[in-house]
Parts: sequence; structure tokens; C-alpha cells
Amino acid sequence: MSLFRWGLLLVLVGILGMAVYQTILWSGAWGDPYESQVMALKDGDQEIAFIEPATSSDDWVRIVTALELLKIDWPSINPTLPALAVDLDGAFRRRTAEVPEIVLSFGTNPAQHLRLRWYKISGEHDAASWVRKLHQRGRPPLAILGGATSDRALRLANALNETYPTTDEPAPVFLITTATAENTAEDRPLIAQYPKRSFRFSFTNQRMVKALLKFVQQTPDLWPSREADPQAVAMRAVSWEDERYSLDLAELFEREFKNRFPHGKFRNEGSIQYSVGGFFHPAPSEQIMVSTIAQSFAPQTLLVLPTQAVRMRRFLINLRQRSPQDVRRLVILNGDAISFHNVYRDRDVMWNRHDLPFTLIFFQHRNPIERSAGFRWVKEDRFDPDAMPQLTTSGTHDILLYRDVFEAILYAAVDRAALLDEPRLVRERLEATRWHHPAPDPANPVAARVTNTHVHPFAVASERFFDAAGNRRSYTGEHIVMVKPNFPEDAVALTSQISIWASEPKKKGGAWQLVGAHETTYNQVRVEEP
Repeated sequence: MSLFRWGLLLVLVGILGMAVYQTILWSGAWGDPYESQVMALKDGDQEIAFIEPATSSDDWVRIVTALELLKIDWPSINPTLPALAVDLDGAFRRRTAEVPEIVLSFGTNPAQHLRLRWYKISGEHDAASWVRKLHQRGRPPLAILGGATSDRALRLANALNETYPTTDEPAPVFLITTATAENTAEDRPLIAQYPKRSFRFSFTNQRMVKALLKFVQQTPDLWPSREADPQAVAMRAVSWEDERYSLDLAELFEREFKNRFPHGKFRNEGSIQYSVGGFFHPAPSEQIMVSTIAQSFAPQTLLVLPTQAVRMRRFLINLRQRSPQDVRRLVILNGDAISFHNVYRDRDVMWNRHDLPFTLIFFQHRNPIERSAGFRWVKEDRFDPDAMPQLTTSGTHDILLYRDVFEAILYAAVDRAALLDEPRLVRERLEATRWHHPAPDPANPVAARVTNTHVHPFAVASERFFDAAGNRRSYTGEHIVMVKPNFPEDAVALTSQISIWASEPKKKGGAWQLVGAHETTYNQVRVEEP
């Protein structure tokens, strides 16, 4: 009995000790228990810090794919430079709290590494705290990568500018990925929030709008015939007040439309204060807006819906139900909030032609059907895990954009296989980035495959990639996607035509050129052979 009591006493003492330990720990006496630490840097190594939310796993996978493609193509596009090595051993950690890492190095200098690390934004650790921690480490990164949305880009830019307030001091460059807003809510240029050190790899909202309206203007299938009044076109716009992107694009569409078509009719239908709706059923405020639009259609109407795919689809489904005969006369315009994935890979769910029999036009920052990045219109039955690129029906636009980012920063941060440790020099070399059109070499099978344009600082005859402010310039990879339904008699066909268009200044004065088209079928049912 005494042994039992002593055992019980020891258990109680152990429990009490653990309770005291936890109390001291969570009180902060030994530091903040939620305090994550940045990873150390060895001598000679440099770092790119990817600062995005913990939910950005898809973006991280695209980064991995982009780097693997760049590694394969590196010898053909840069034959005079050492081979690029990409170590993915730490790219996918078992624990979500760990920092994923990709290690880049060159064949002639394998001991020096450029480390890409994902510092995850969470409820406990925002972007500003990561910037401060990286600064306090003593060796800041060469570059900060992030800004998938304009709000996140603004927060990162403000944090960087607060930490590095003068442009003369050594500071990381900010590589903005897909943030498109021209200005902040205070009407200040987003690119100037962290001045002279920010480089945007996506196109701005203004450039997207200009590209889309130029495409519509040049596409005979969408425009009145030559006998009709070329200005007999009407545009209507709807925006959502809880989405800054939406308000910005609606305003830009109005301004650019009136500039291009002074005799056209523009009608701003107003904005929806907020929207919390279902996948199929719009919110009451959206239904009121649908009723307003359904009351009248002009002979040629462009309807601007600058919002995400789920809001668009429920809004348009309700519009089709209200006015089923007039939907053929509508051309829906969006910026880049809808993706090629939505209208092709996931089309039966996200953009089914029976639910949405509208002509749709939207913008992509790179080619979504690039074969060299693995795109195929038809899904392969067999899967080879060792193949690169992986063959896929997913769009390749985001992978190619990330490839642009890393090709540019590798040229800027590496000189003859040696990593630079001077951020101001890296900034100057980034400013010299060019948009290069390589000539394929039929004798080289790898080079023959690499036919897409890419960034290259040594091609001095090519156009600069960034403008003076750091924004991506026009004619450096923008594409437009058009989804056009087929209407046999009074029915909606099982198919629609998806076409992809590109614009280059040296081809027909920058007119949009067809890159590829595909007759897309919906609701296919595959019957397996017995």
C-alpha cells in the first residue's frame, strides 16, 4: 500500500511540475511560445524569402515546377554559364511549422548556395514580423518574394520601407508576383511604396484593361460589321465594394472605353456593397443588380464583371435565368480574377457552358497553353512521376510567371557562378533585365523545345522588361483567353471554342495573334470498355 501511495505522489508531483513549466512558458518568461525564428545563413550563402500565407501550397508547388523546368532548360538558354543545380530535399516538410527550403547552386561553385525559404504568414506571424526578424538576423535576404494580391503586396512593401527607409542603404529587392493594382486606397502608386527596390512581374490593372479593349476592338467576331456604325457598342459595368480590385478595374474600363469609343455608350450600373452568396445562388443585392441589367440589352453589349470566378458564375447564372434569349448578345469581360484552370481543366464544375452560355474574355500574364511547360489539351492516361515537365491540362501561365521571376533573379544575383552579396548591385542588374526571343536551334533537341520567350539580361538588343518605376512593360508575355459558345439554332451546344491570343510589337504593329484554339466539350462521359 505504501508503494502505491509513493507512486501516486510521484505522479502528482510530475503533473504539478508540468503545470508549472507550462505556466512559465506561456507567460513569456522564457520568450514568446509562438515566436518563430528565421533560419540562419552560412558564410557565402544568400537567401530569397518567400513571404506568403500558410495556405499558399499551390503557389509553392508551382515555384518548384518552375525551378525544375528552368534547371532543364538552363544549358540551352545559357550555354556559357555553369549548370544550375536545384535541391528539393527540404522543399516539403512534414511539419507545417517548419520552414520549407529549396537550395540553388551552380556546378563550378557547389559550396555556395542561394536558399529559397518559405516564411509562412499566419495569425501569429504577419508579413511585417517576418521582415523585422530577417533584418534582425544581421544578414537580410537578397530578395523578398511575395505579393500574390495587391493587399499583401502593400503590406509587404510598407513593412520593407519601414525597415529600410532610405534607398541608399543595402536592402532586399522586392519581387512582386501577381499583385495588379496600380494605386493604393490613398491613390499612391503601389510600386512606389518601397521605391526603387520593387519589381513587379505581373501586369498592372491599367495594362490589362488596355489589352482587353484593344483585343475586343480588333476581333471581328465581337464587333459590328463594317456596314454598321463602328461605334455602336455599349458597355455596362458592375463592381463589388468589398473588393478593391473590382472597383479599380471598373473605373479603368470606363476611362479606357470612353477614350477608345467617344461615341459609344458606357453605363456604370453601380456597385454591390458586399456579397456572401452560394455557388449557384446570388446574394439578394446581386439579384437586384441582375434585374437591372436584364431589363435592356444594347445590340452589342460588353458587360464588365471584375471579380472572382465564383461570384461571376452565380451572377451570370441568375442573369441567364432572367433573360435566356439575350445572353448570346453579351460579351463578358474580366481581368485576371478568373483563370484558365476555371474554364478548361475545371470547366464542367466552374464554367460549364450549359450554366454559362456567354462569350467570356479575360487576361493571363503568360501563355496558359505552353507545350514546353507540359500543357496538353487531352489528359494523358498514363502518369510518369519522373517525367519533367509533367503533362497536364492545367494552365501554364502561373508556372511561366514564376520562371520569369527566378530566371531574372538568378541573372541578377549570380556573377560567373559566384553569389553577389551587395543588394544594390543586384538591384542594378535586375533593372537591366530584357525580354528575349530566342531563335530555336533544330540541331539541339532541348533548344528546339525551348521556343517560348524569356528574360535575359545579356540580350542588349531586346526590349527592357521593367519600366523606370519597376512595373512589367507591355509586350512581355501578356495573353488573352476567349471562350466562345456554339449556338446551333436555338440550343446551346455541348461545345465551345477556347482560343488564346498573344501580342508582339514586331508582328503587325502589336495586333493580337492567335496562339492556339480548341473545340472544348462539356459533360463528357467516358465508357470503359469491358
